[in-house]
Amino acid sequence: MTKEAELHAEEDKKRKESVETKNQLDTTIYQLEKTLKDAGDKLPADKKAKIETALTDAKKELESNDTPRMQAALENLSKIGAEFYAEAQAAAQAAGATGAGEKGEAASAGPGKKTEKKADVVDADFEVVDEDKKK
Repeated sequence: MTKEAELHAEEDKKRKESVETKNQLDTTIYQLEKTLKDAGDKLPADKKAKIETALTDAKKELESNDTPRMQAALENLSKIGAEFYAEAQAAAQAAGATGAGEKGEAASAGPGKKTEKKADVVDADFEVVDEDKKK
């Protein structure tokens, strides 16, 4: 039995690699589709079309079950995803820089300097009432 396992070890290794690659590609497709959906209209049409084309190609490669082709598709999606995320972070930082005036003033006050007190916090007890149990 041990000899049989040793004989098939290489096949098992290739099969494991194929399954792992397929799972990674499937997960990457799902994540990129979700991110694309969340971005919605915020993304320029040309970039959205590029990502959608790459996703379509990756889905075809996923169905092929050909490990080298799936790896190539995974690398392509990873590259496109990295570009997409980098652009999203740059946009978020640019948006954060415009709204940083208010936050920046409080942060620049530093330790030992007093900042304006926004509001008092009230600690209160409450009871959850279930309307169905009242009837």
